Amino acid sequence: MAKSSLRIIFYTTELTGPQNACIGLGQTLQERGHDVYFFTTEESMPKYQKYGFKYLELKNVDEKDAEPESKDSVKEYIKLMIEYGFLADHTPLEKLRSLDRMNFFEDTFAGTSRKFDQQIKLYLQKESFDLIIIDCEIFPPSLLTTNRPWIYLFCSHPIGLFQSDKLPPFISDFGTKSDPKTWETFQKELEQIFYSKVRDGQRILFEESGIVPPKTNDRFIMFSPYLNLYQYPKELDYDDCIDIDPNRYVGVDAFCRFESNADGKTFEIPFRNRMKSGDKLVYLSLGSMGSGSVELMKRLVQVLAKTKHWYLVSKGKLHDEYELADNMWGDKYVPQTTILSMVDAAIIHGGNNGFTEALYFGKPVLIMPMFYDQYHNGVRAVEKQVGLTLNPFRFEDNELIDSIDRLLFDDRFRLRTESIAKNIRQRCSKQKACEKIEKIVKEFDDNN
Repeated sequence: MAKSSLRIIFYTTELTGPQNACIGLGQTLQERGHDVYFFTTEESMPKYQKYGFKYLELKNVDEKDAEPESKDSVKEYIKLMIEYGFLADHTPLEKLRSLDRMNFFEDTFAGTSRKFDQQIKLYLQKESFDLIIIDCEIFPPSLLTTNRPWIYLFCSHPIGLFQSDKLPPFISDFGTKSDPKTWETFQKELEQIFYSKVRDGQRILFEESGIVPPKTNDRFIMFSPYLNLYQYPKELDYDDCIDIDPNRYVGVDAFCRFESNADGKTFEIPFRNRMKSGDKLVYLSLGSMGSGSVELMKRLVQVLAKTKHWYLVSKGKLHDEYELADNMWGDKYVPQTTILSMVDAAIIHGGNNGFTEALYFGKPVLIMPMFYDQYHNGVRAVEKQVGLTLNPFRFEDNELIDSIDRLLFDDRFRLRTESIAKNIRQRCSKQKACEKIEKIVKEFDDNN
């Protein structure tokens, strides 16, 4: 029989998006009485400690030789994003090609997984876990040596998980109603530049470690034979385009983490006493990477200062390189999910966490996509009438102001997103996913 309390460990990348998604699922597992661990570096350790998670530390082998600046992985990624044009006015296809030039998959996924693989192997020889949850395109092979079930968590946009030719290519900006013939060039280069590099990188890691990989014909990431989780609200999911196999994929409306109040502090809107009845409050966040475009952040501040609305701003790592206007407050980091529960609308880059969290709280969104899966959410927001989208590099001042006003004063957006939020709460999909996880472990134990 399966134990009532399970020992579960997560492995994810050092990127904010995957970490936050795993934290959101980890919180619910923890609330259900399970013992939740994370493999983590010293840099990310405080993030998990804040939520009361346990951890096993992974050492960067070259850490002792590194300068202090090089230990700040977010700043390092921002430099790379700027260098290769991801925070500039380039097309999705041009940015796909930049992934190849910057050796993205080796440096971000394969190299890190290779560095940590032996450490993980030693930990798993000493520590026993009932289940492993992975969110990493190319992961350390030692994670699959425990003879325990493992789950793949895909925090990015689900088009990348479904891998269907009936859907637009992953990380492109095509809509679901666009002509598939227009997808062909992107699909071809996506396979050459992205998918094949992930498959080959994973295969090589298994070969280097001497571990026999599971047999698979997956086009992209290595799927789990037990369960593959993704996040997307049911009202926006792609069952209007494809059949989604419930035996292979389980969708959660949002992994949505909730801020820790371990320090006893509750977030209060700093300028609340200056707001009048009927004033509107908007959240602005371009994410940990997008906020690294300081010139864009300055432009947004300058335009939004002309409006009569109030703004809470996630300023990001380079927060000290620009100032906010009088109708704004912001900080390096802000409690995003707490703020989303307070505002009337959100201006976001369209990363899957921020998008699904906004809908969890019933907020219409203006998506300003910059790279990766953000384009899909900009398109889907319009297709499903939960928001609008603007090119962050080509908008006119009046376009931005008019878009915000539409979201705030057109009741169709508010009613639509509030209805979705109500449905999300009634479905309790994250709890049901945890029940599915518990069932998988129980069935595994009963049969072994």
